[in-house]
Amino acid sequence: MITVEYNNKKYLVNNNDSVLKTLLKNESFIPYSCQNGICQSCIMKVVEGNIPKESQKGLSENQIEENNFLPCICKPKENIKIDSTSSHSKIYDAEIKNIIKKTEDIIILTITCADPLNYKPGQFINLINDKNISRSYSLASHPEVSTDLELHIKLCSHGIMTNWIFNELKITDKLKIAGPNGYCYYTQKCKQKPLLLISVGTGLSPILGILKEALFQKHENEIHLIHGSYRSSGLYLFEEIKDIQKKNNHLTFYPCAIEIDDHNQEVQKESIQTLIENKFPDLSNWEIFICGSEEFVKKMEQQCFLQDAELDSIHSDAFVENKKRDSDF
Repeated sequence: MITVEYNNKKYLVNNNDSVLKTLLKNESFIPYSCQNGICQSCIMKVVEGNIPKESQKGLSENQIEENNFLPCICKPKENIKIDSTSSHSKIYDAEIKNIIKKTEDIIILTITCADPLNYKPGQFINLINDKNISRSYSLASHPEVSTDLELHIKLCSHGIMTNWIFNELKITDKLKIAGPNGYCYYTQKCKQKPLLLISVGTGLSPILGILKEALFQKHENEIHLIHGSYRSSGLYLFEEIKDIQKKNNHLTFYPCAIEIDDHNQEVQKESIQTLIENKFPDLSNWEIFICGSEEFVKKMEQQCFLQDAELDSIHSDAFVENKKRDSDF
């Protein structure tokens, strides 16, 4: 029988279970979300033994060199010893400072941490409720502007976590967070290139964080921010981004919607795909950030590549709906 050793305890791996499933069955808490290798919130490292190569799918070369792997898709073939990565080594106590309802299904959550969180704008954290259910949400805040953390959260009708957030969570409530995680953030190599920031829905959350960092770093080239929604009423930060644009001449904002339902004449009635094809035919020297649903991100990555963007200049954060119930361990 194959075993996984973690925190000086050995666990049997049963019935072709993944490492994550084995740990959760044995009440060993690990931050996780999608459970299919996309979000990377459960990332760990192997200390002893060999892991299947497919359990490192999607990781960077540096992550692989550091023996990181994704326990949610790792089904070990031999005994292994594993450990948490640095981002999982600490769980933070936190408190809800504010809840702002922007639309019927989108809120902005402001959280205060007992200890300051060291993160890069655009990364994500895991919220952990009192039942140890955990989900990943991207950061729209900037640590140099405020110690508060800002998250934009959309209600998923069958989502256990978002229903808890929308229906039960109140100001001053306590919870825990883990992280930060993620590699979709602004770096110095972006500074002199034009930036294309593409978002749909609450994909605006990490994009807003990235924009704040670009402006904080005094980005030297043009910045173009696209925010799309099926209906124009879903452009929940339209006025706020327009205000940022007024203060920064090198920022251009493109609000897009398929249906205009709030008489906003500034919203462009076209798809993001069409807008990018028409406005940005040559992306060969751009830094591009794409955030939103998994399907949207994949489509935009492909389109930008076909418009000559370099692969290492396309950065993305895909939101993956958790199709498994939280009790399905």
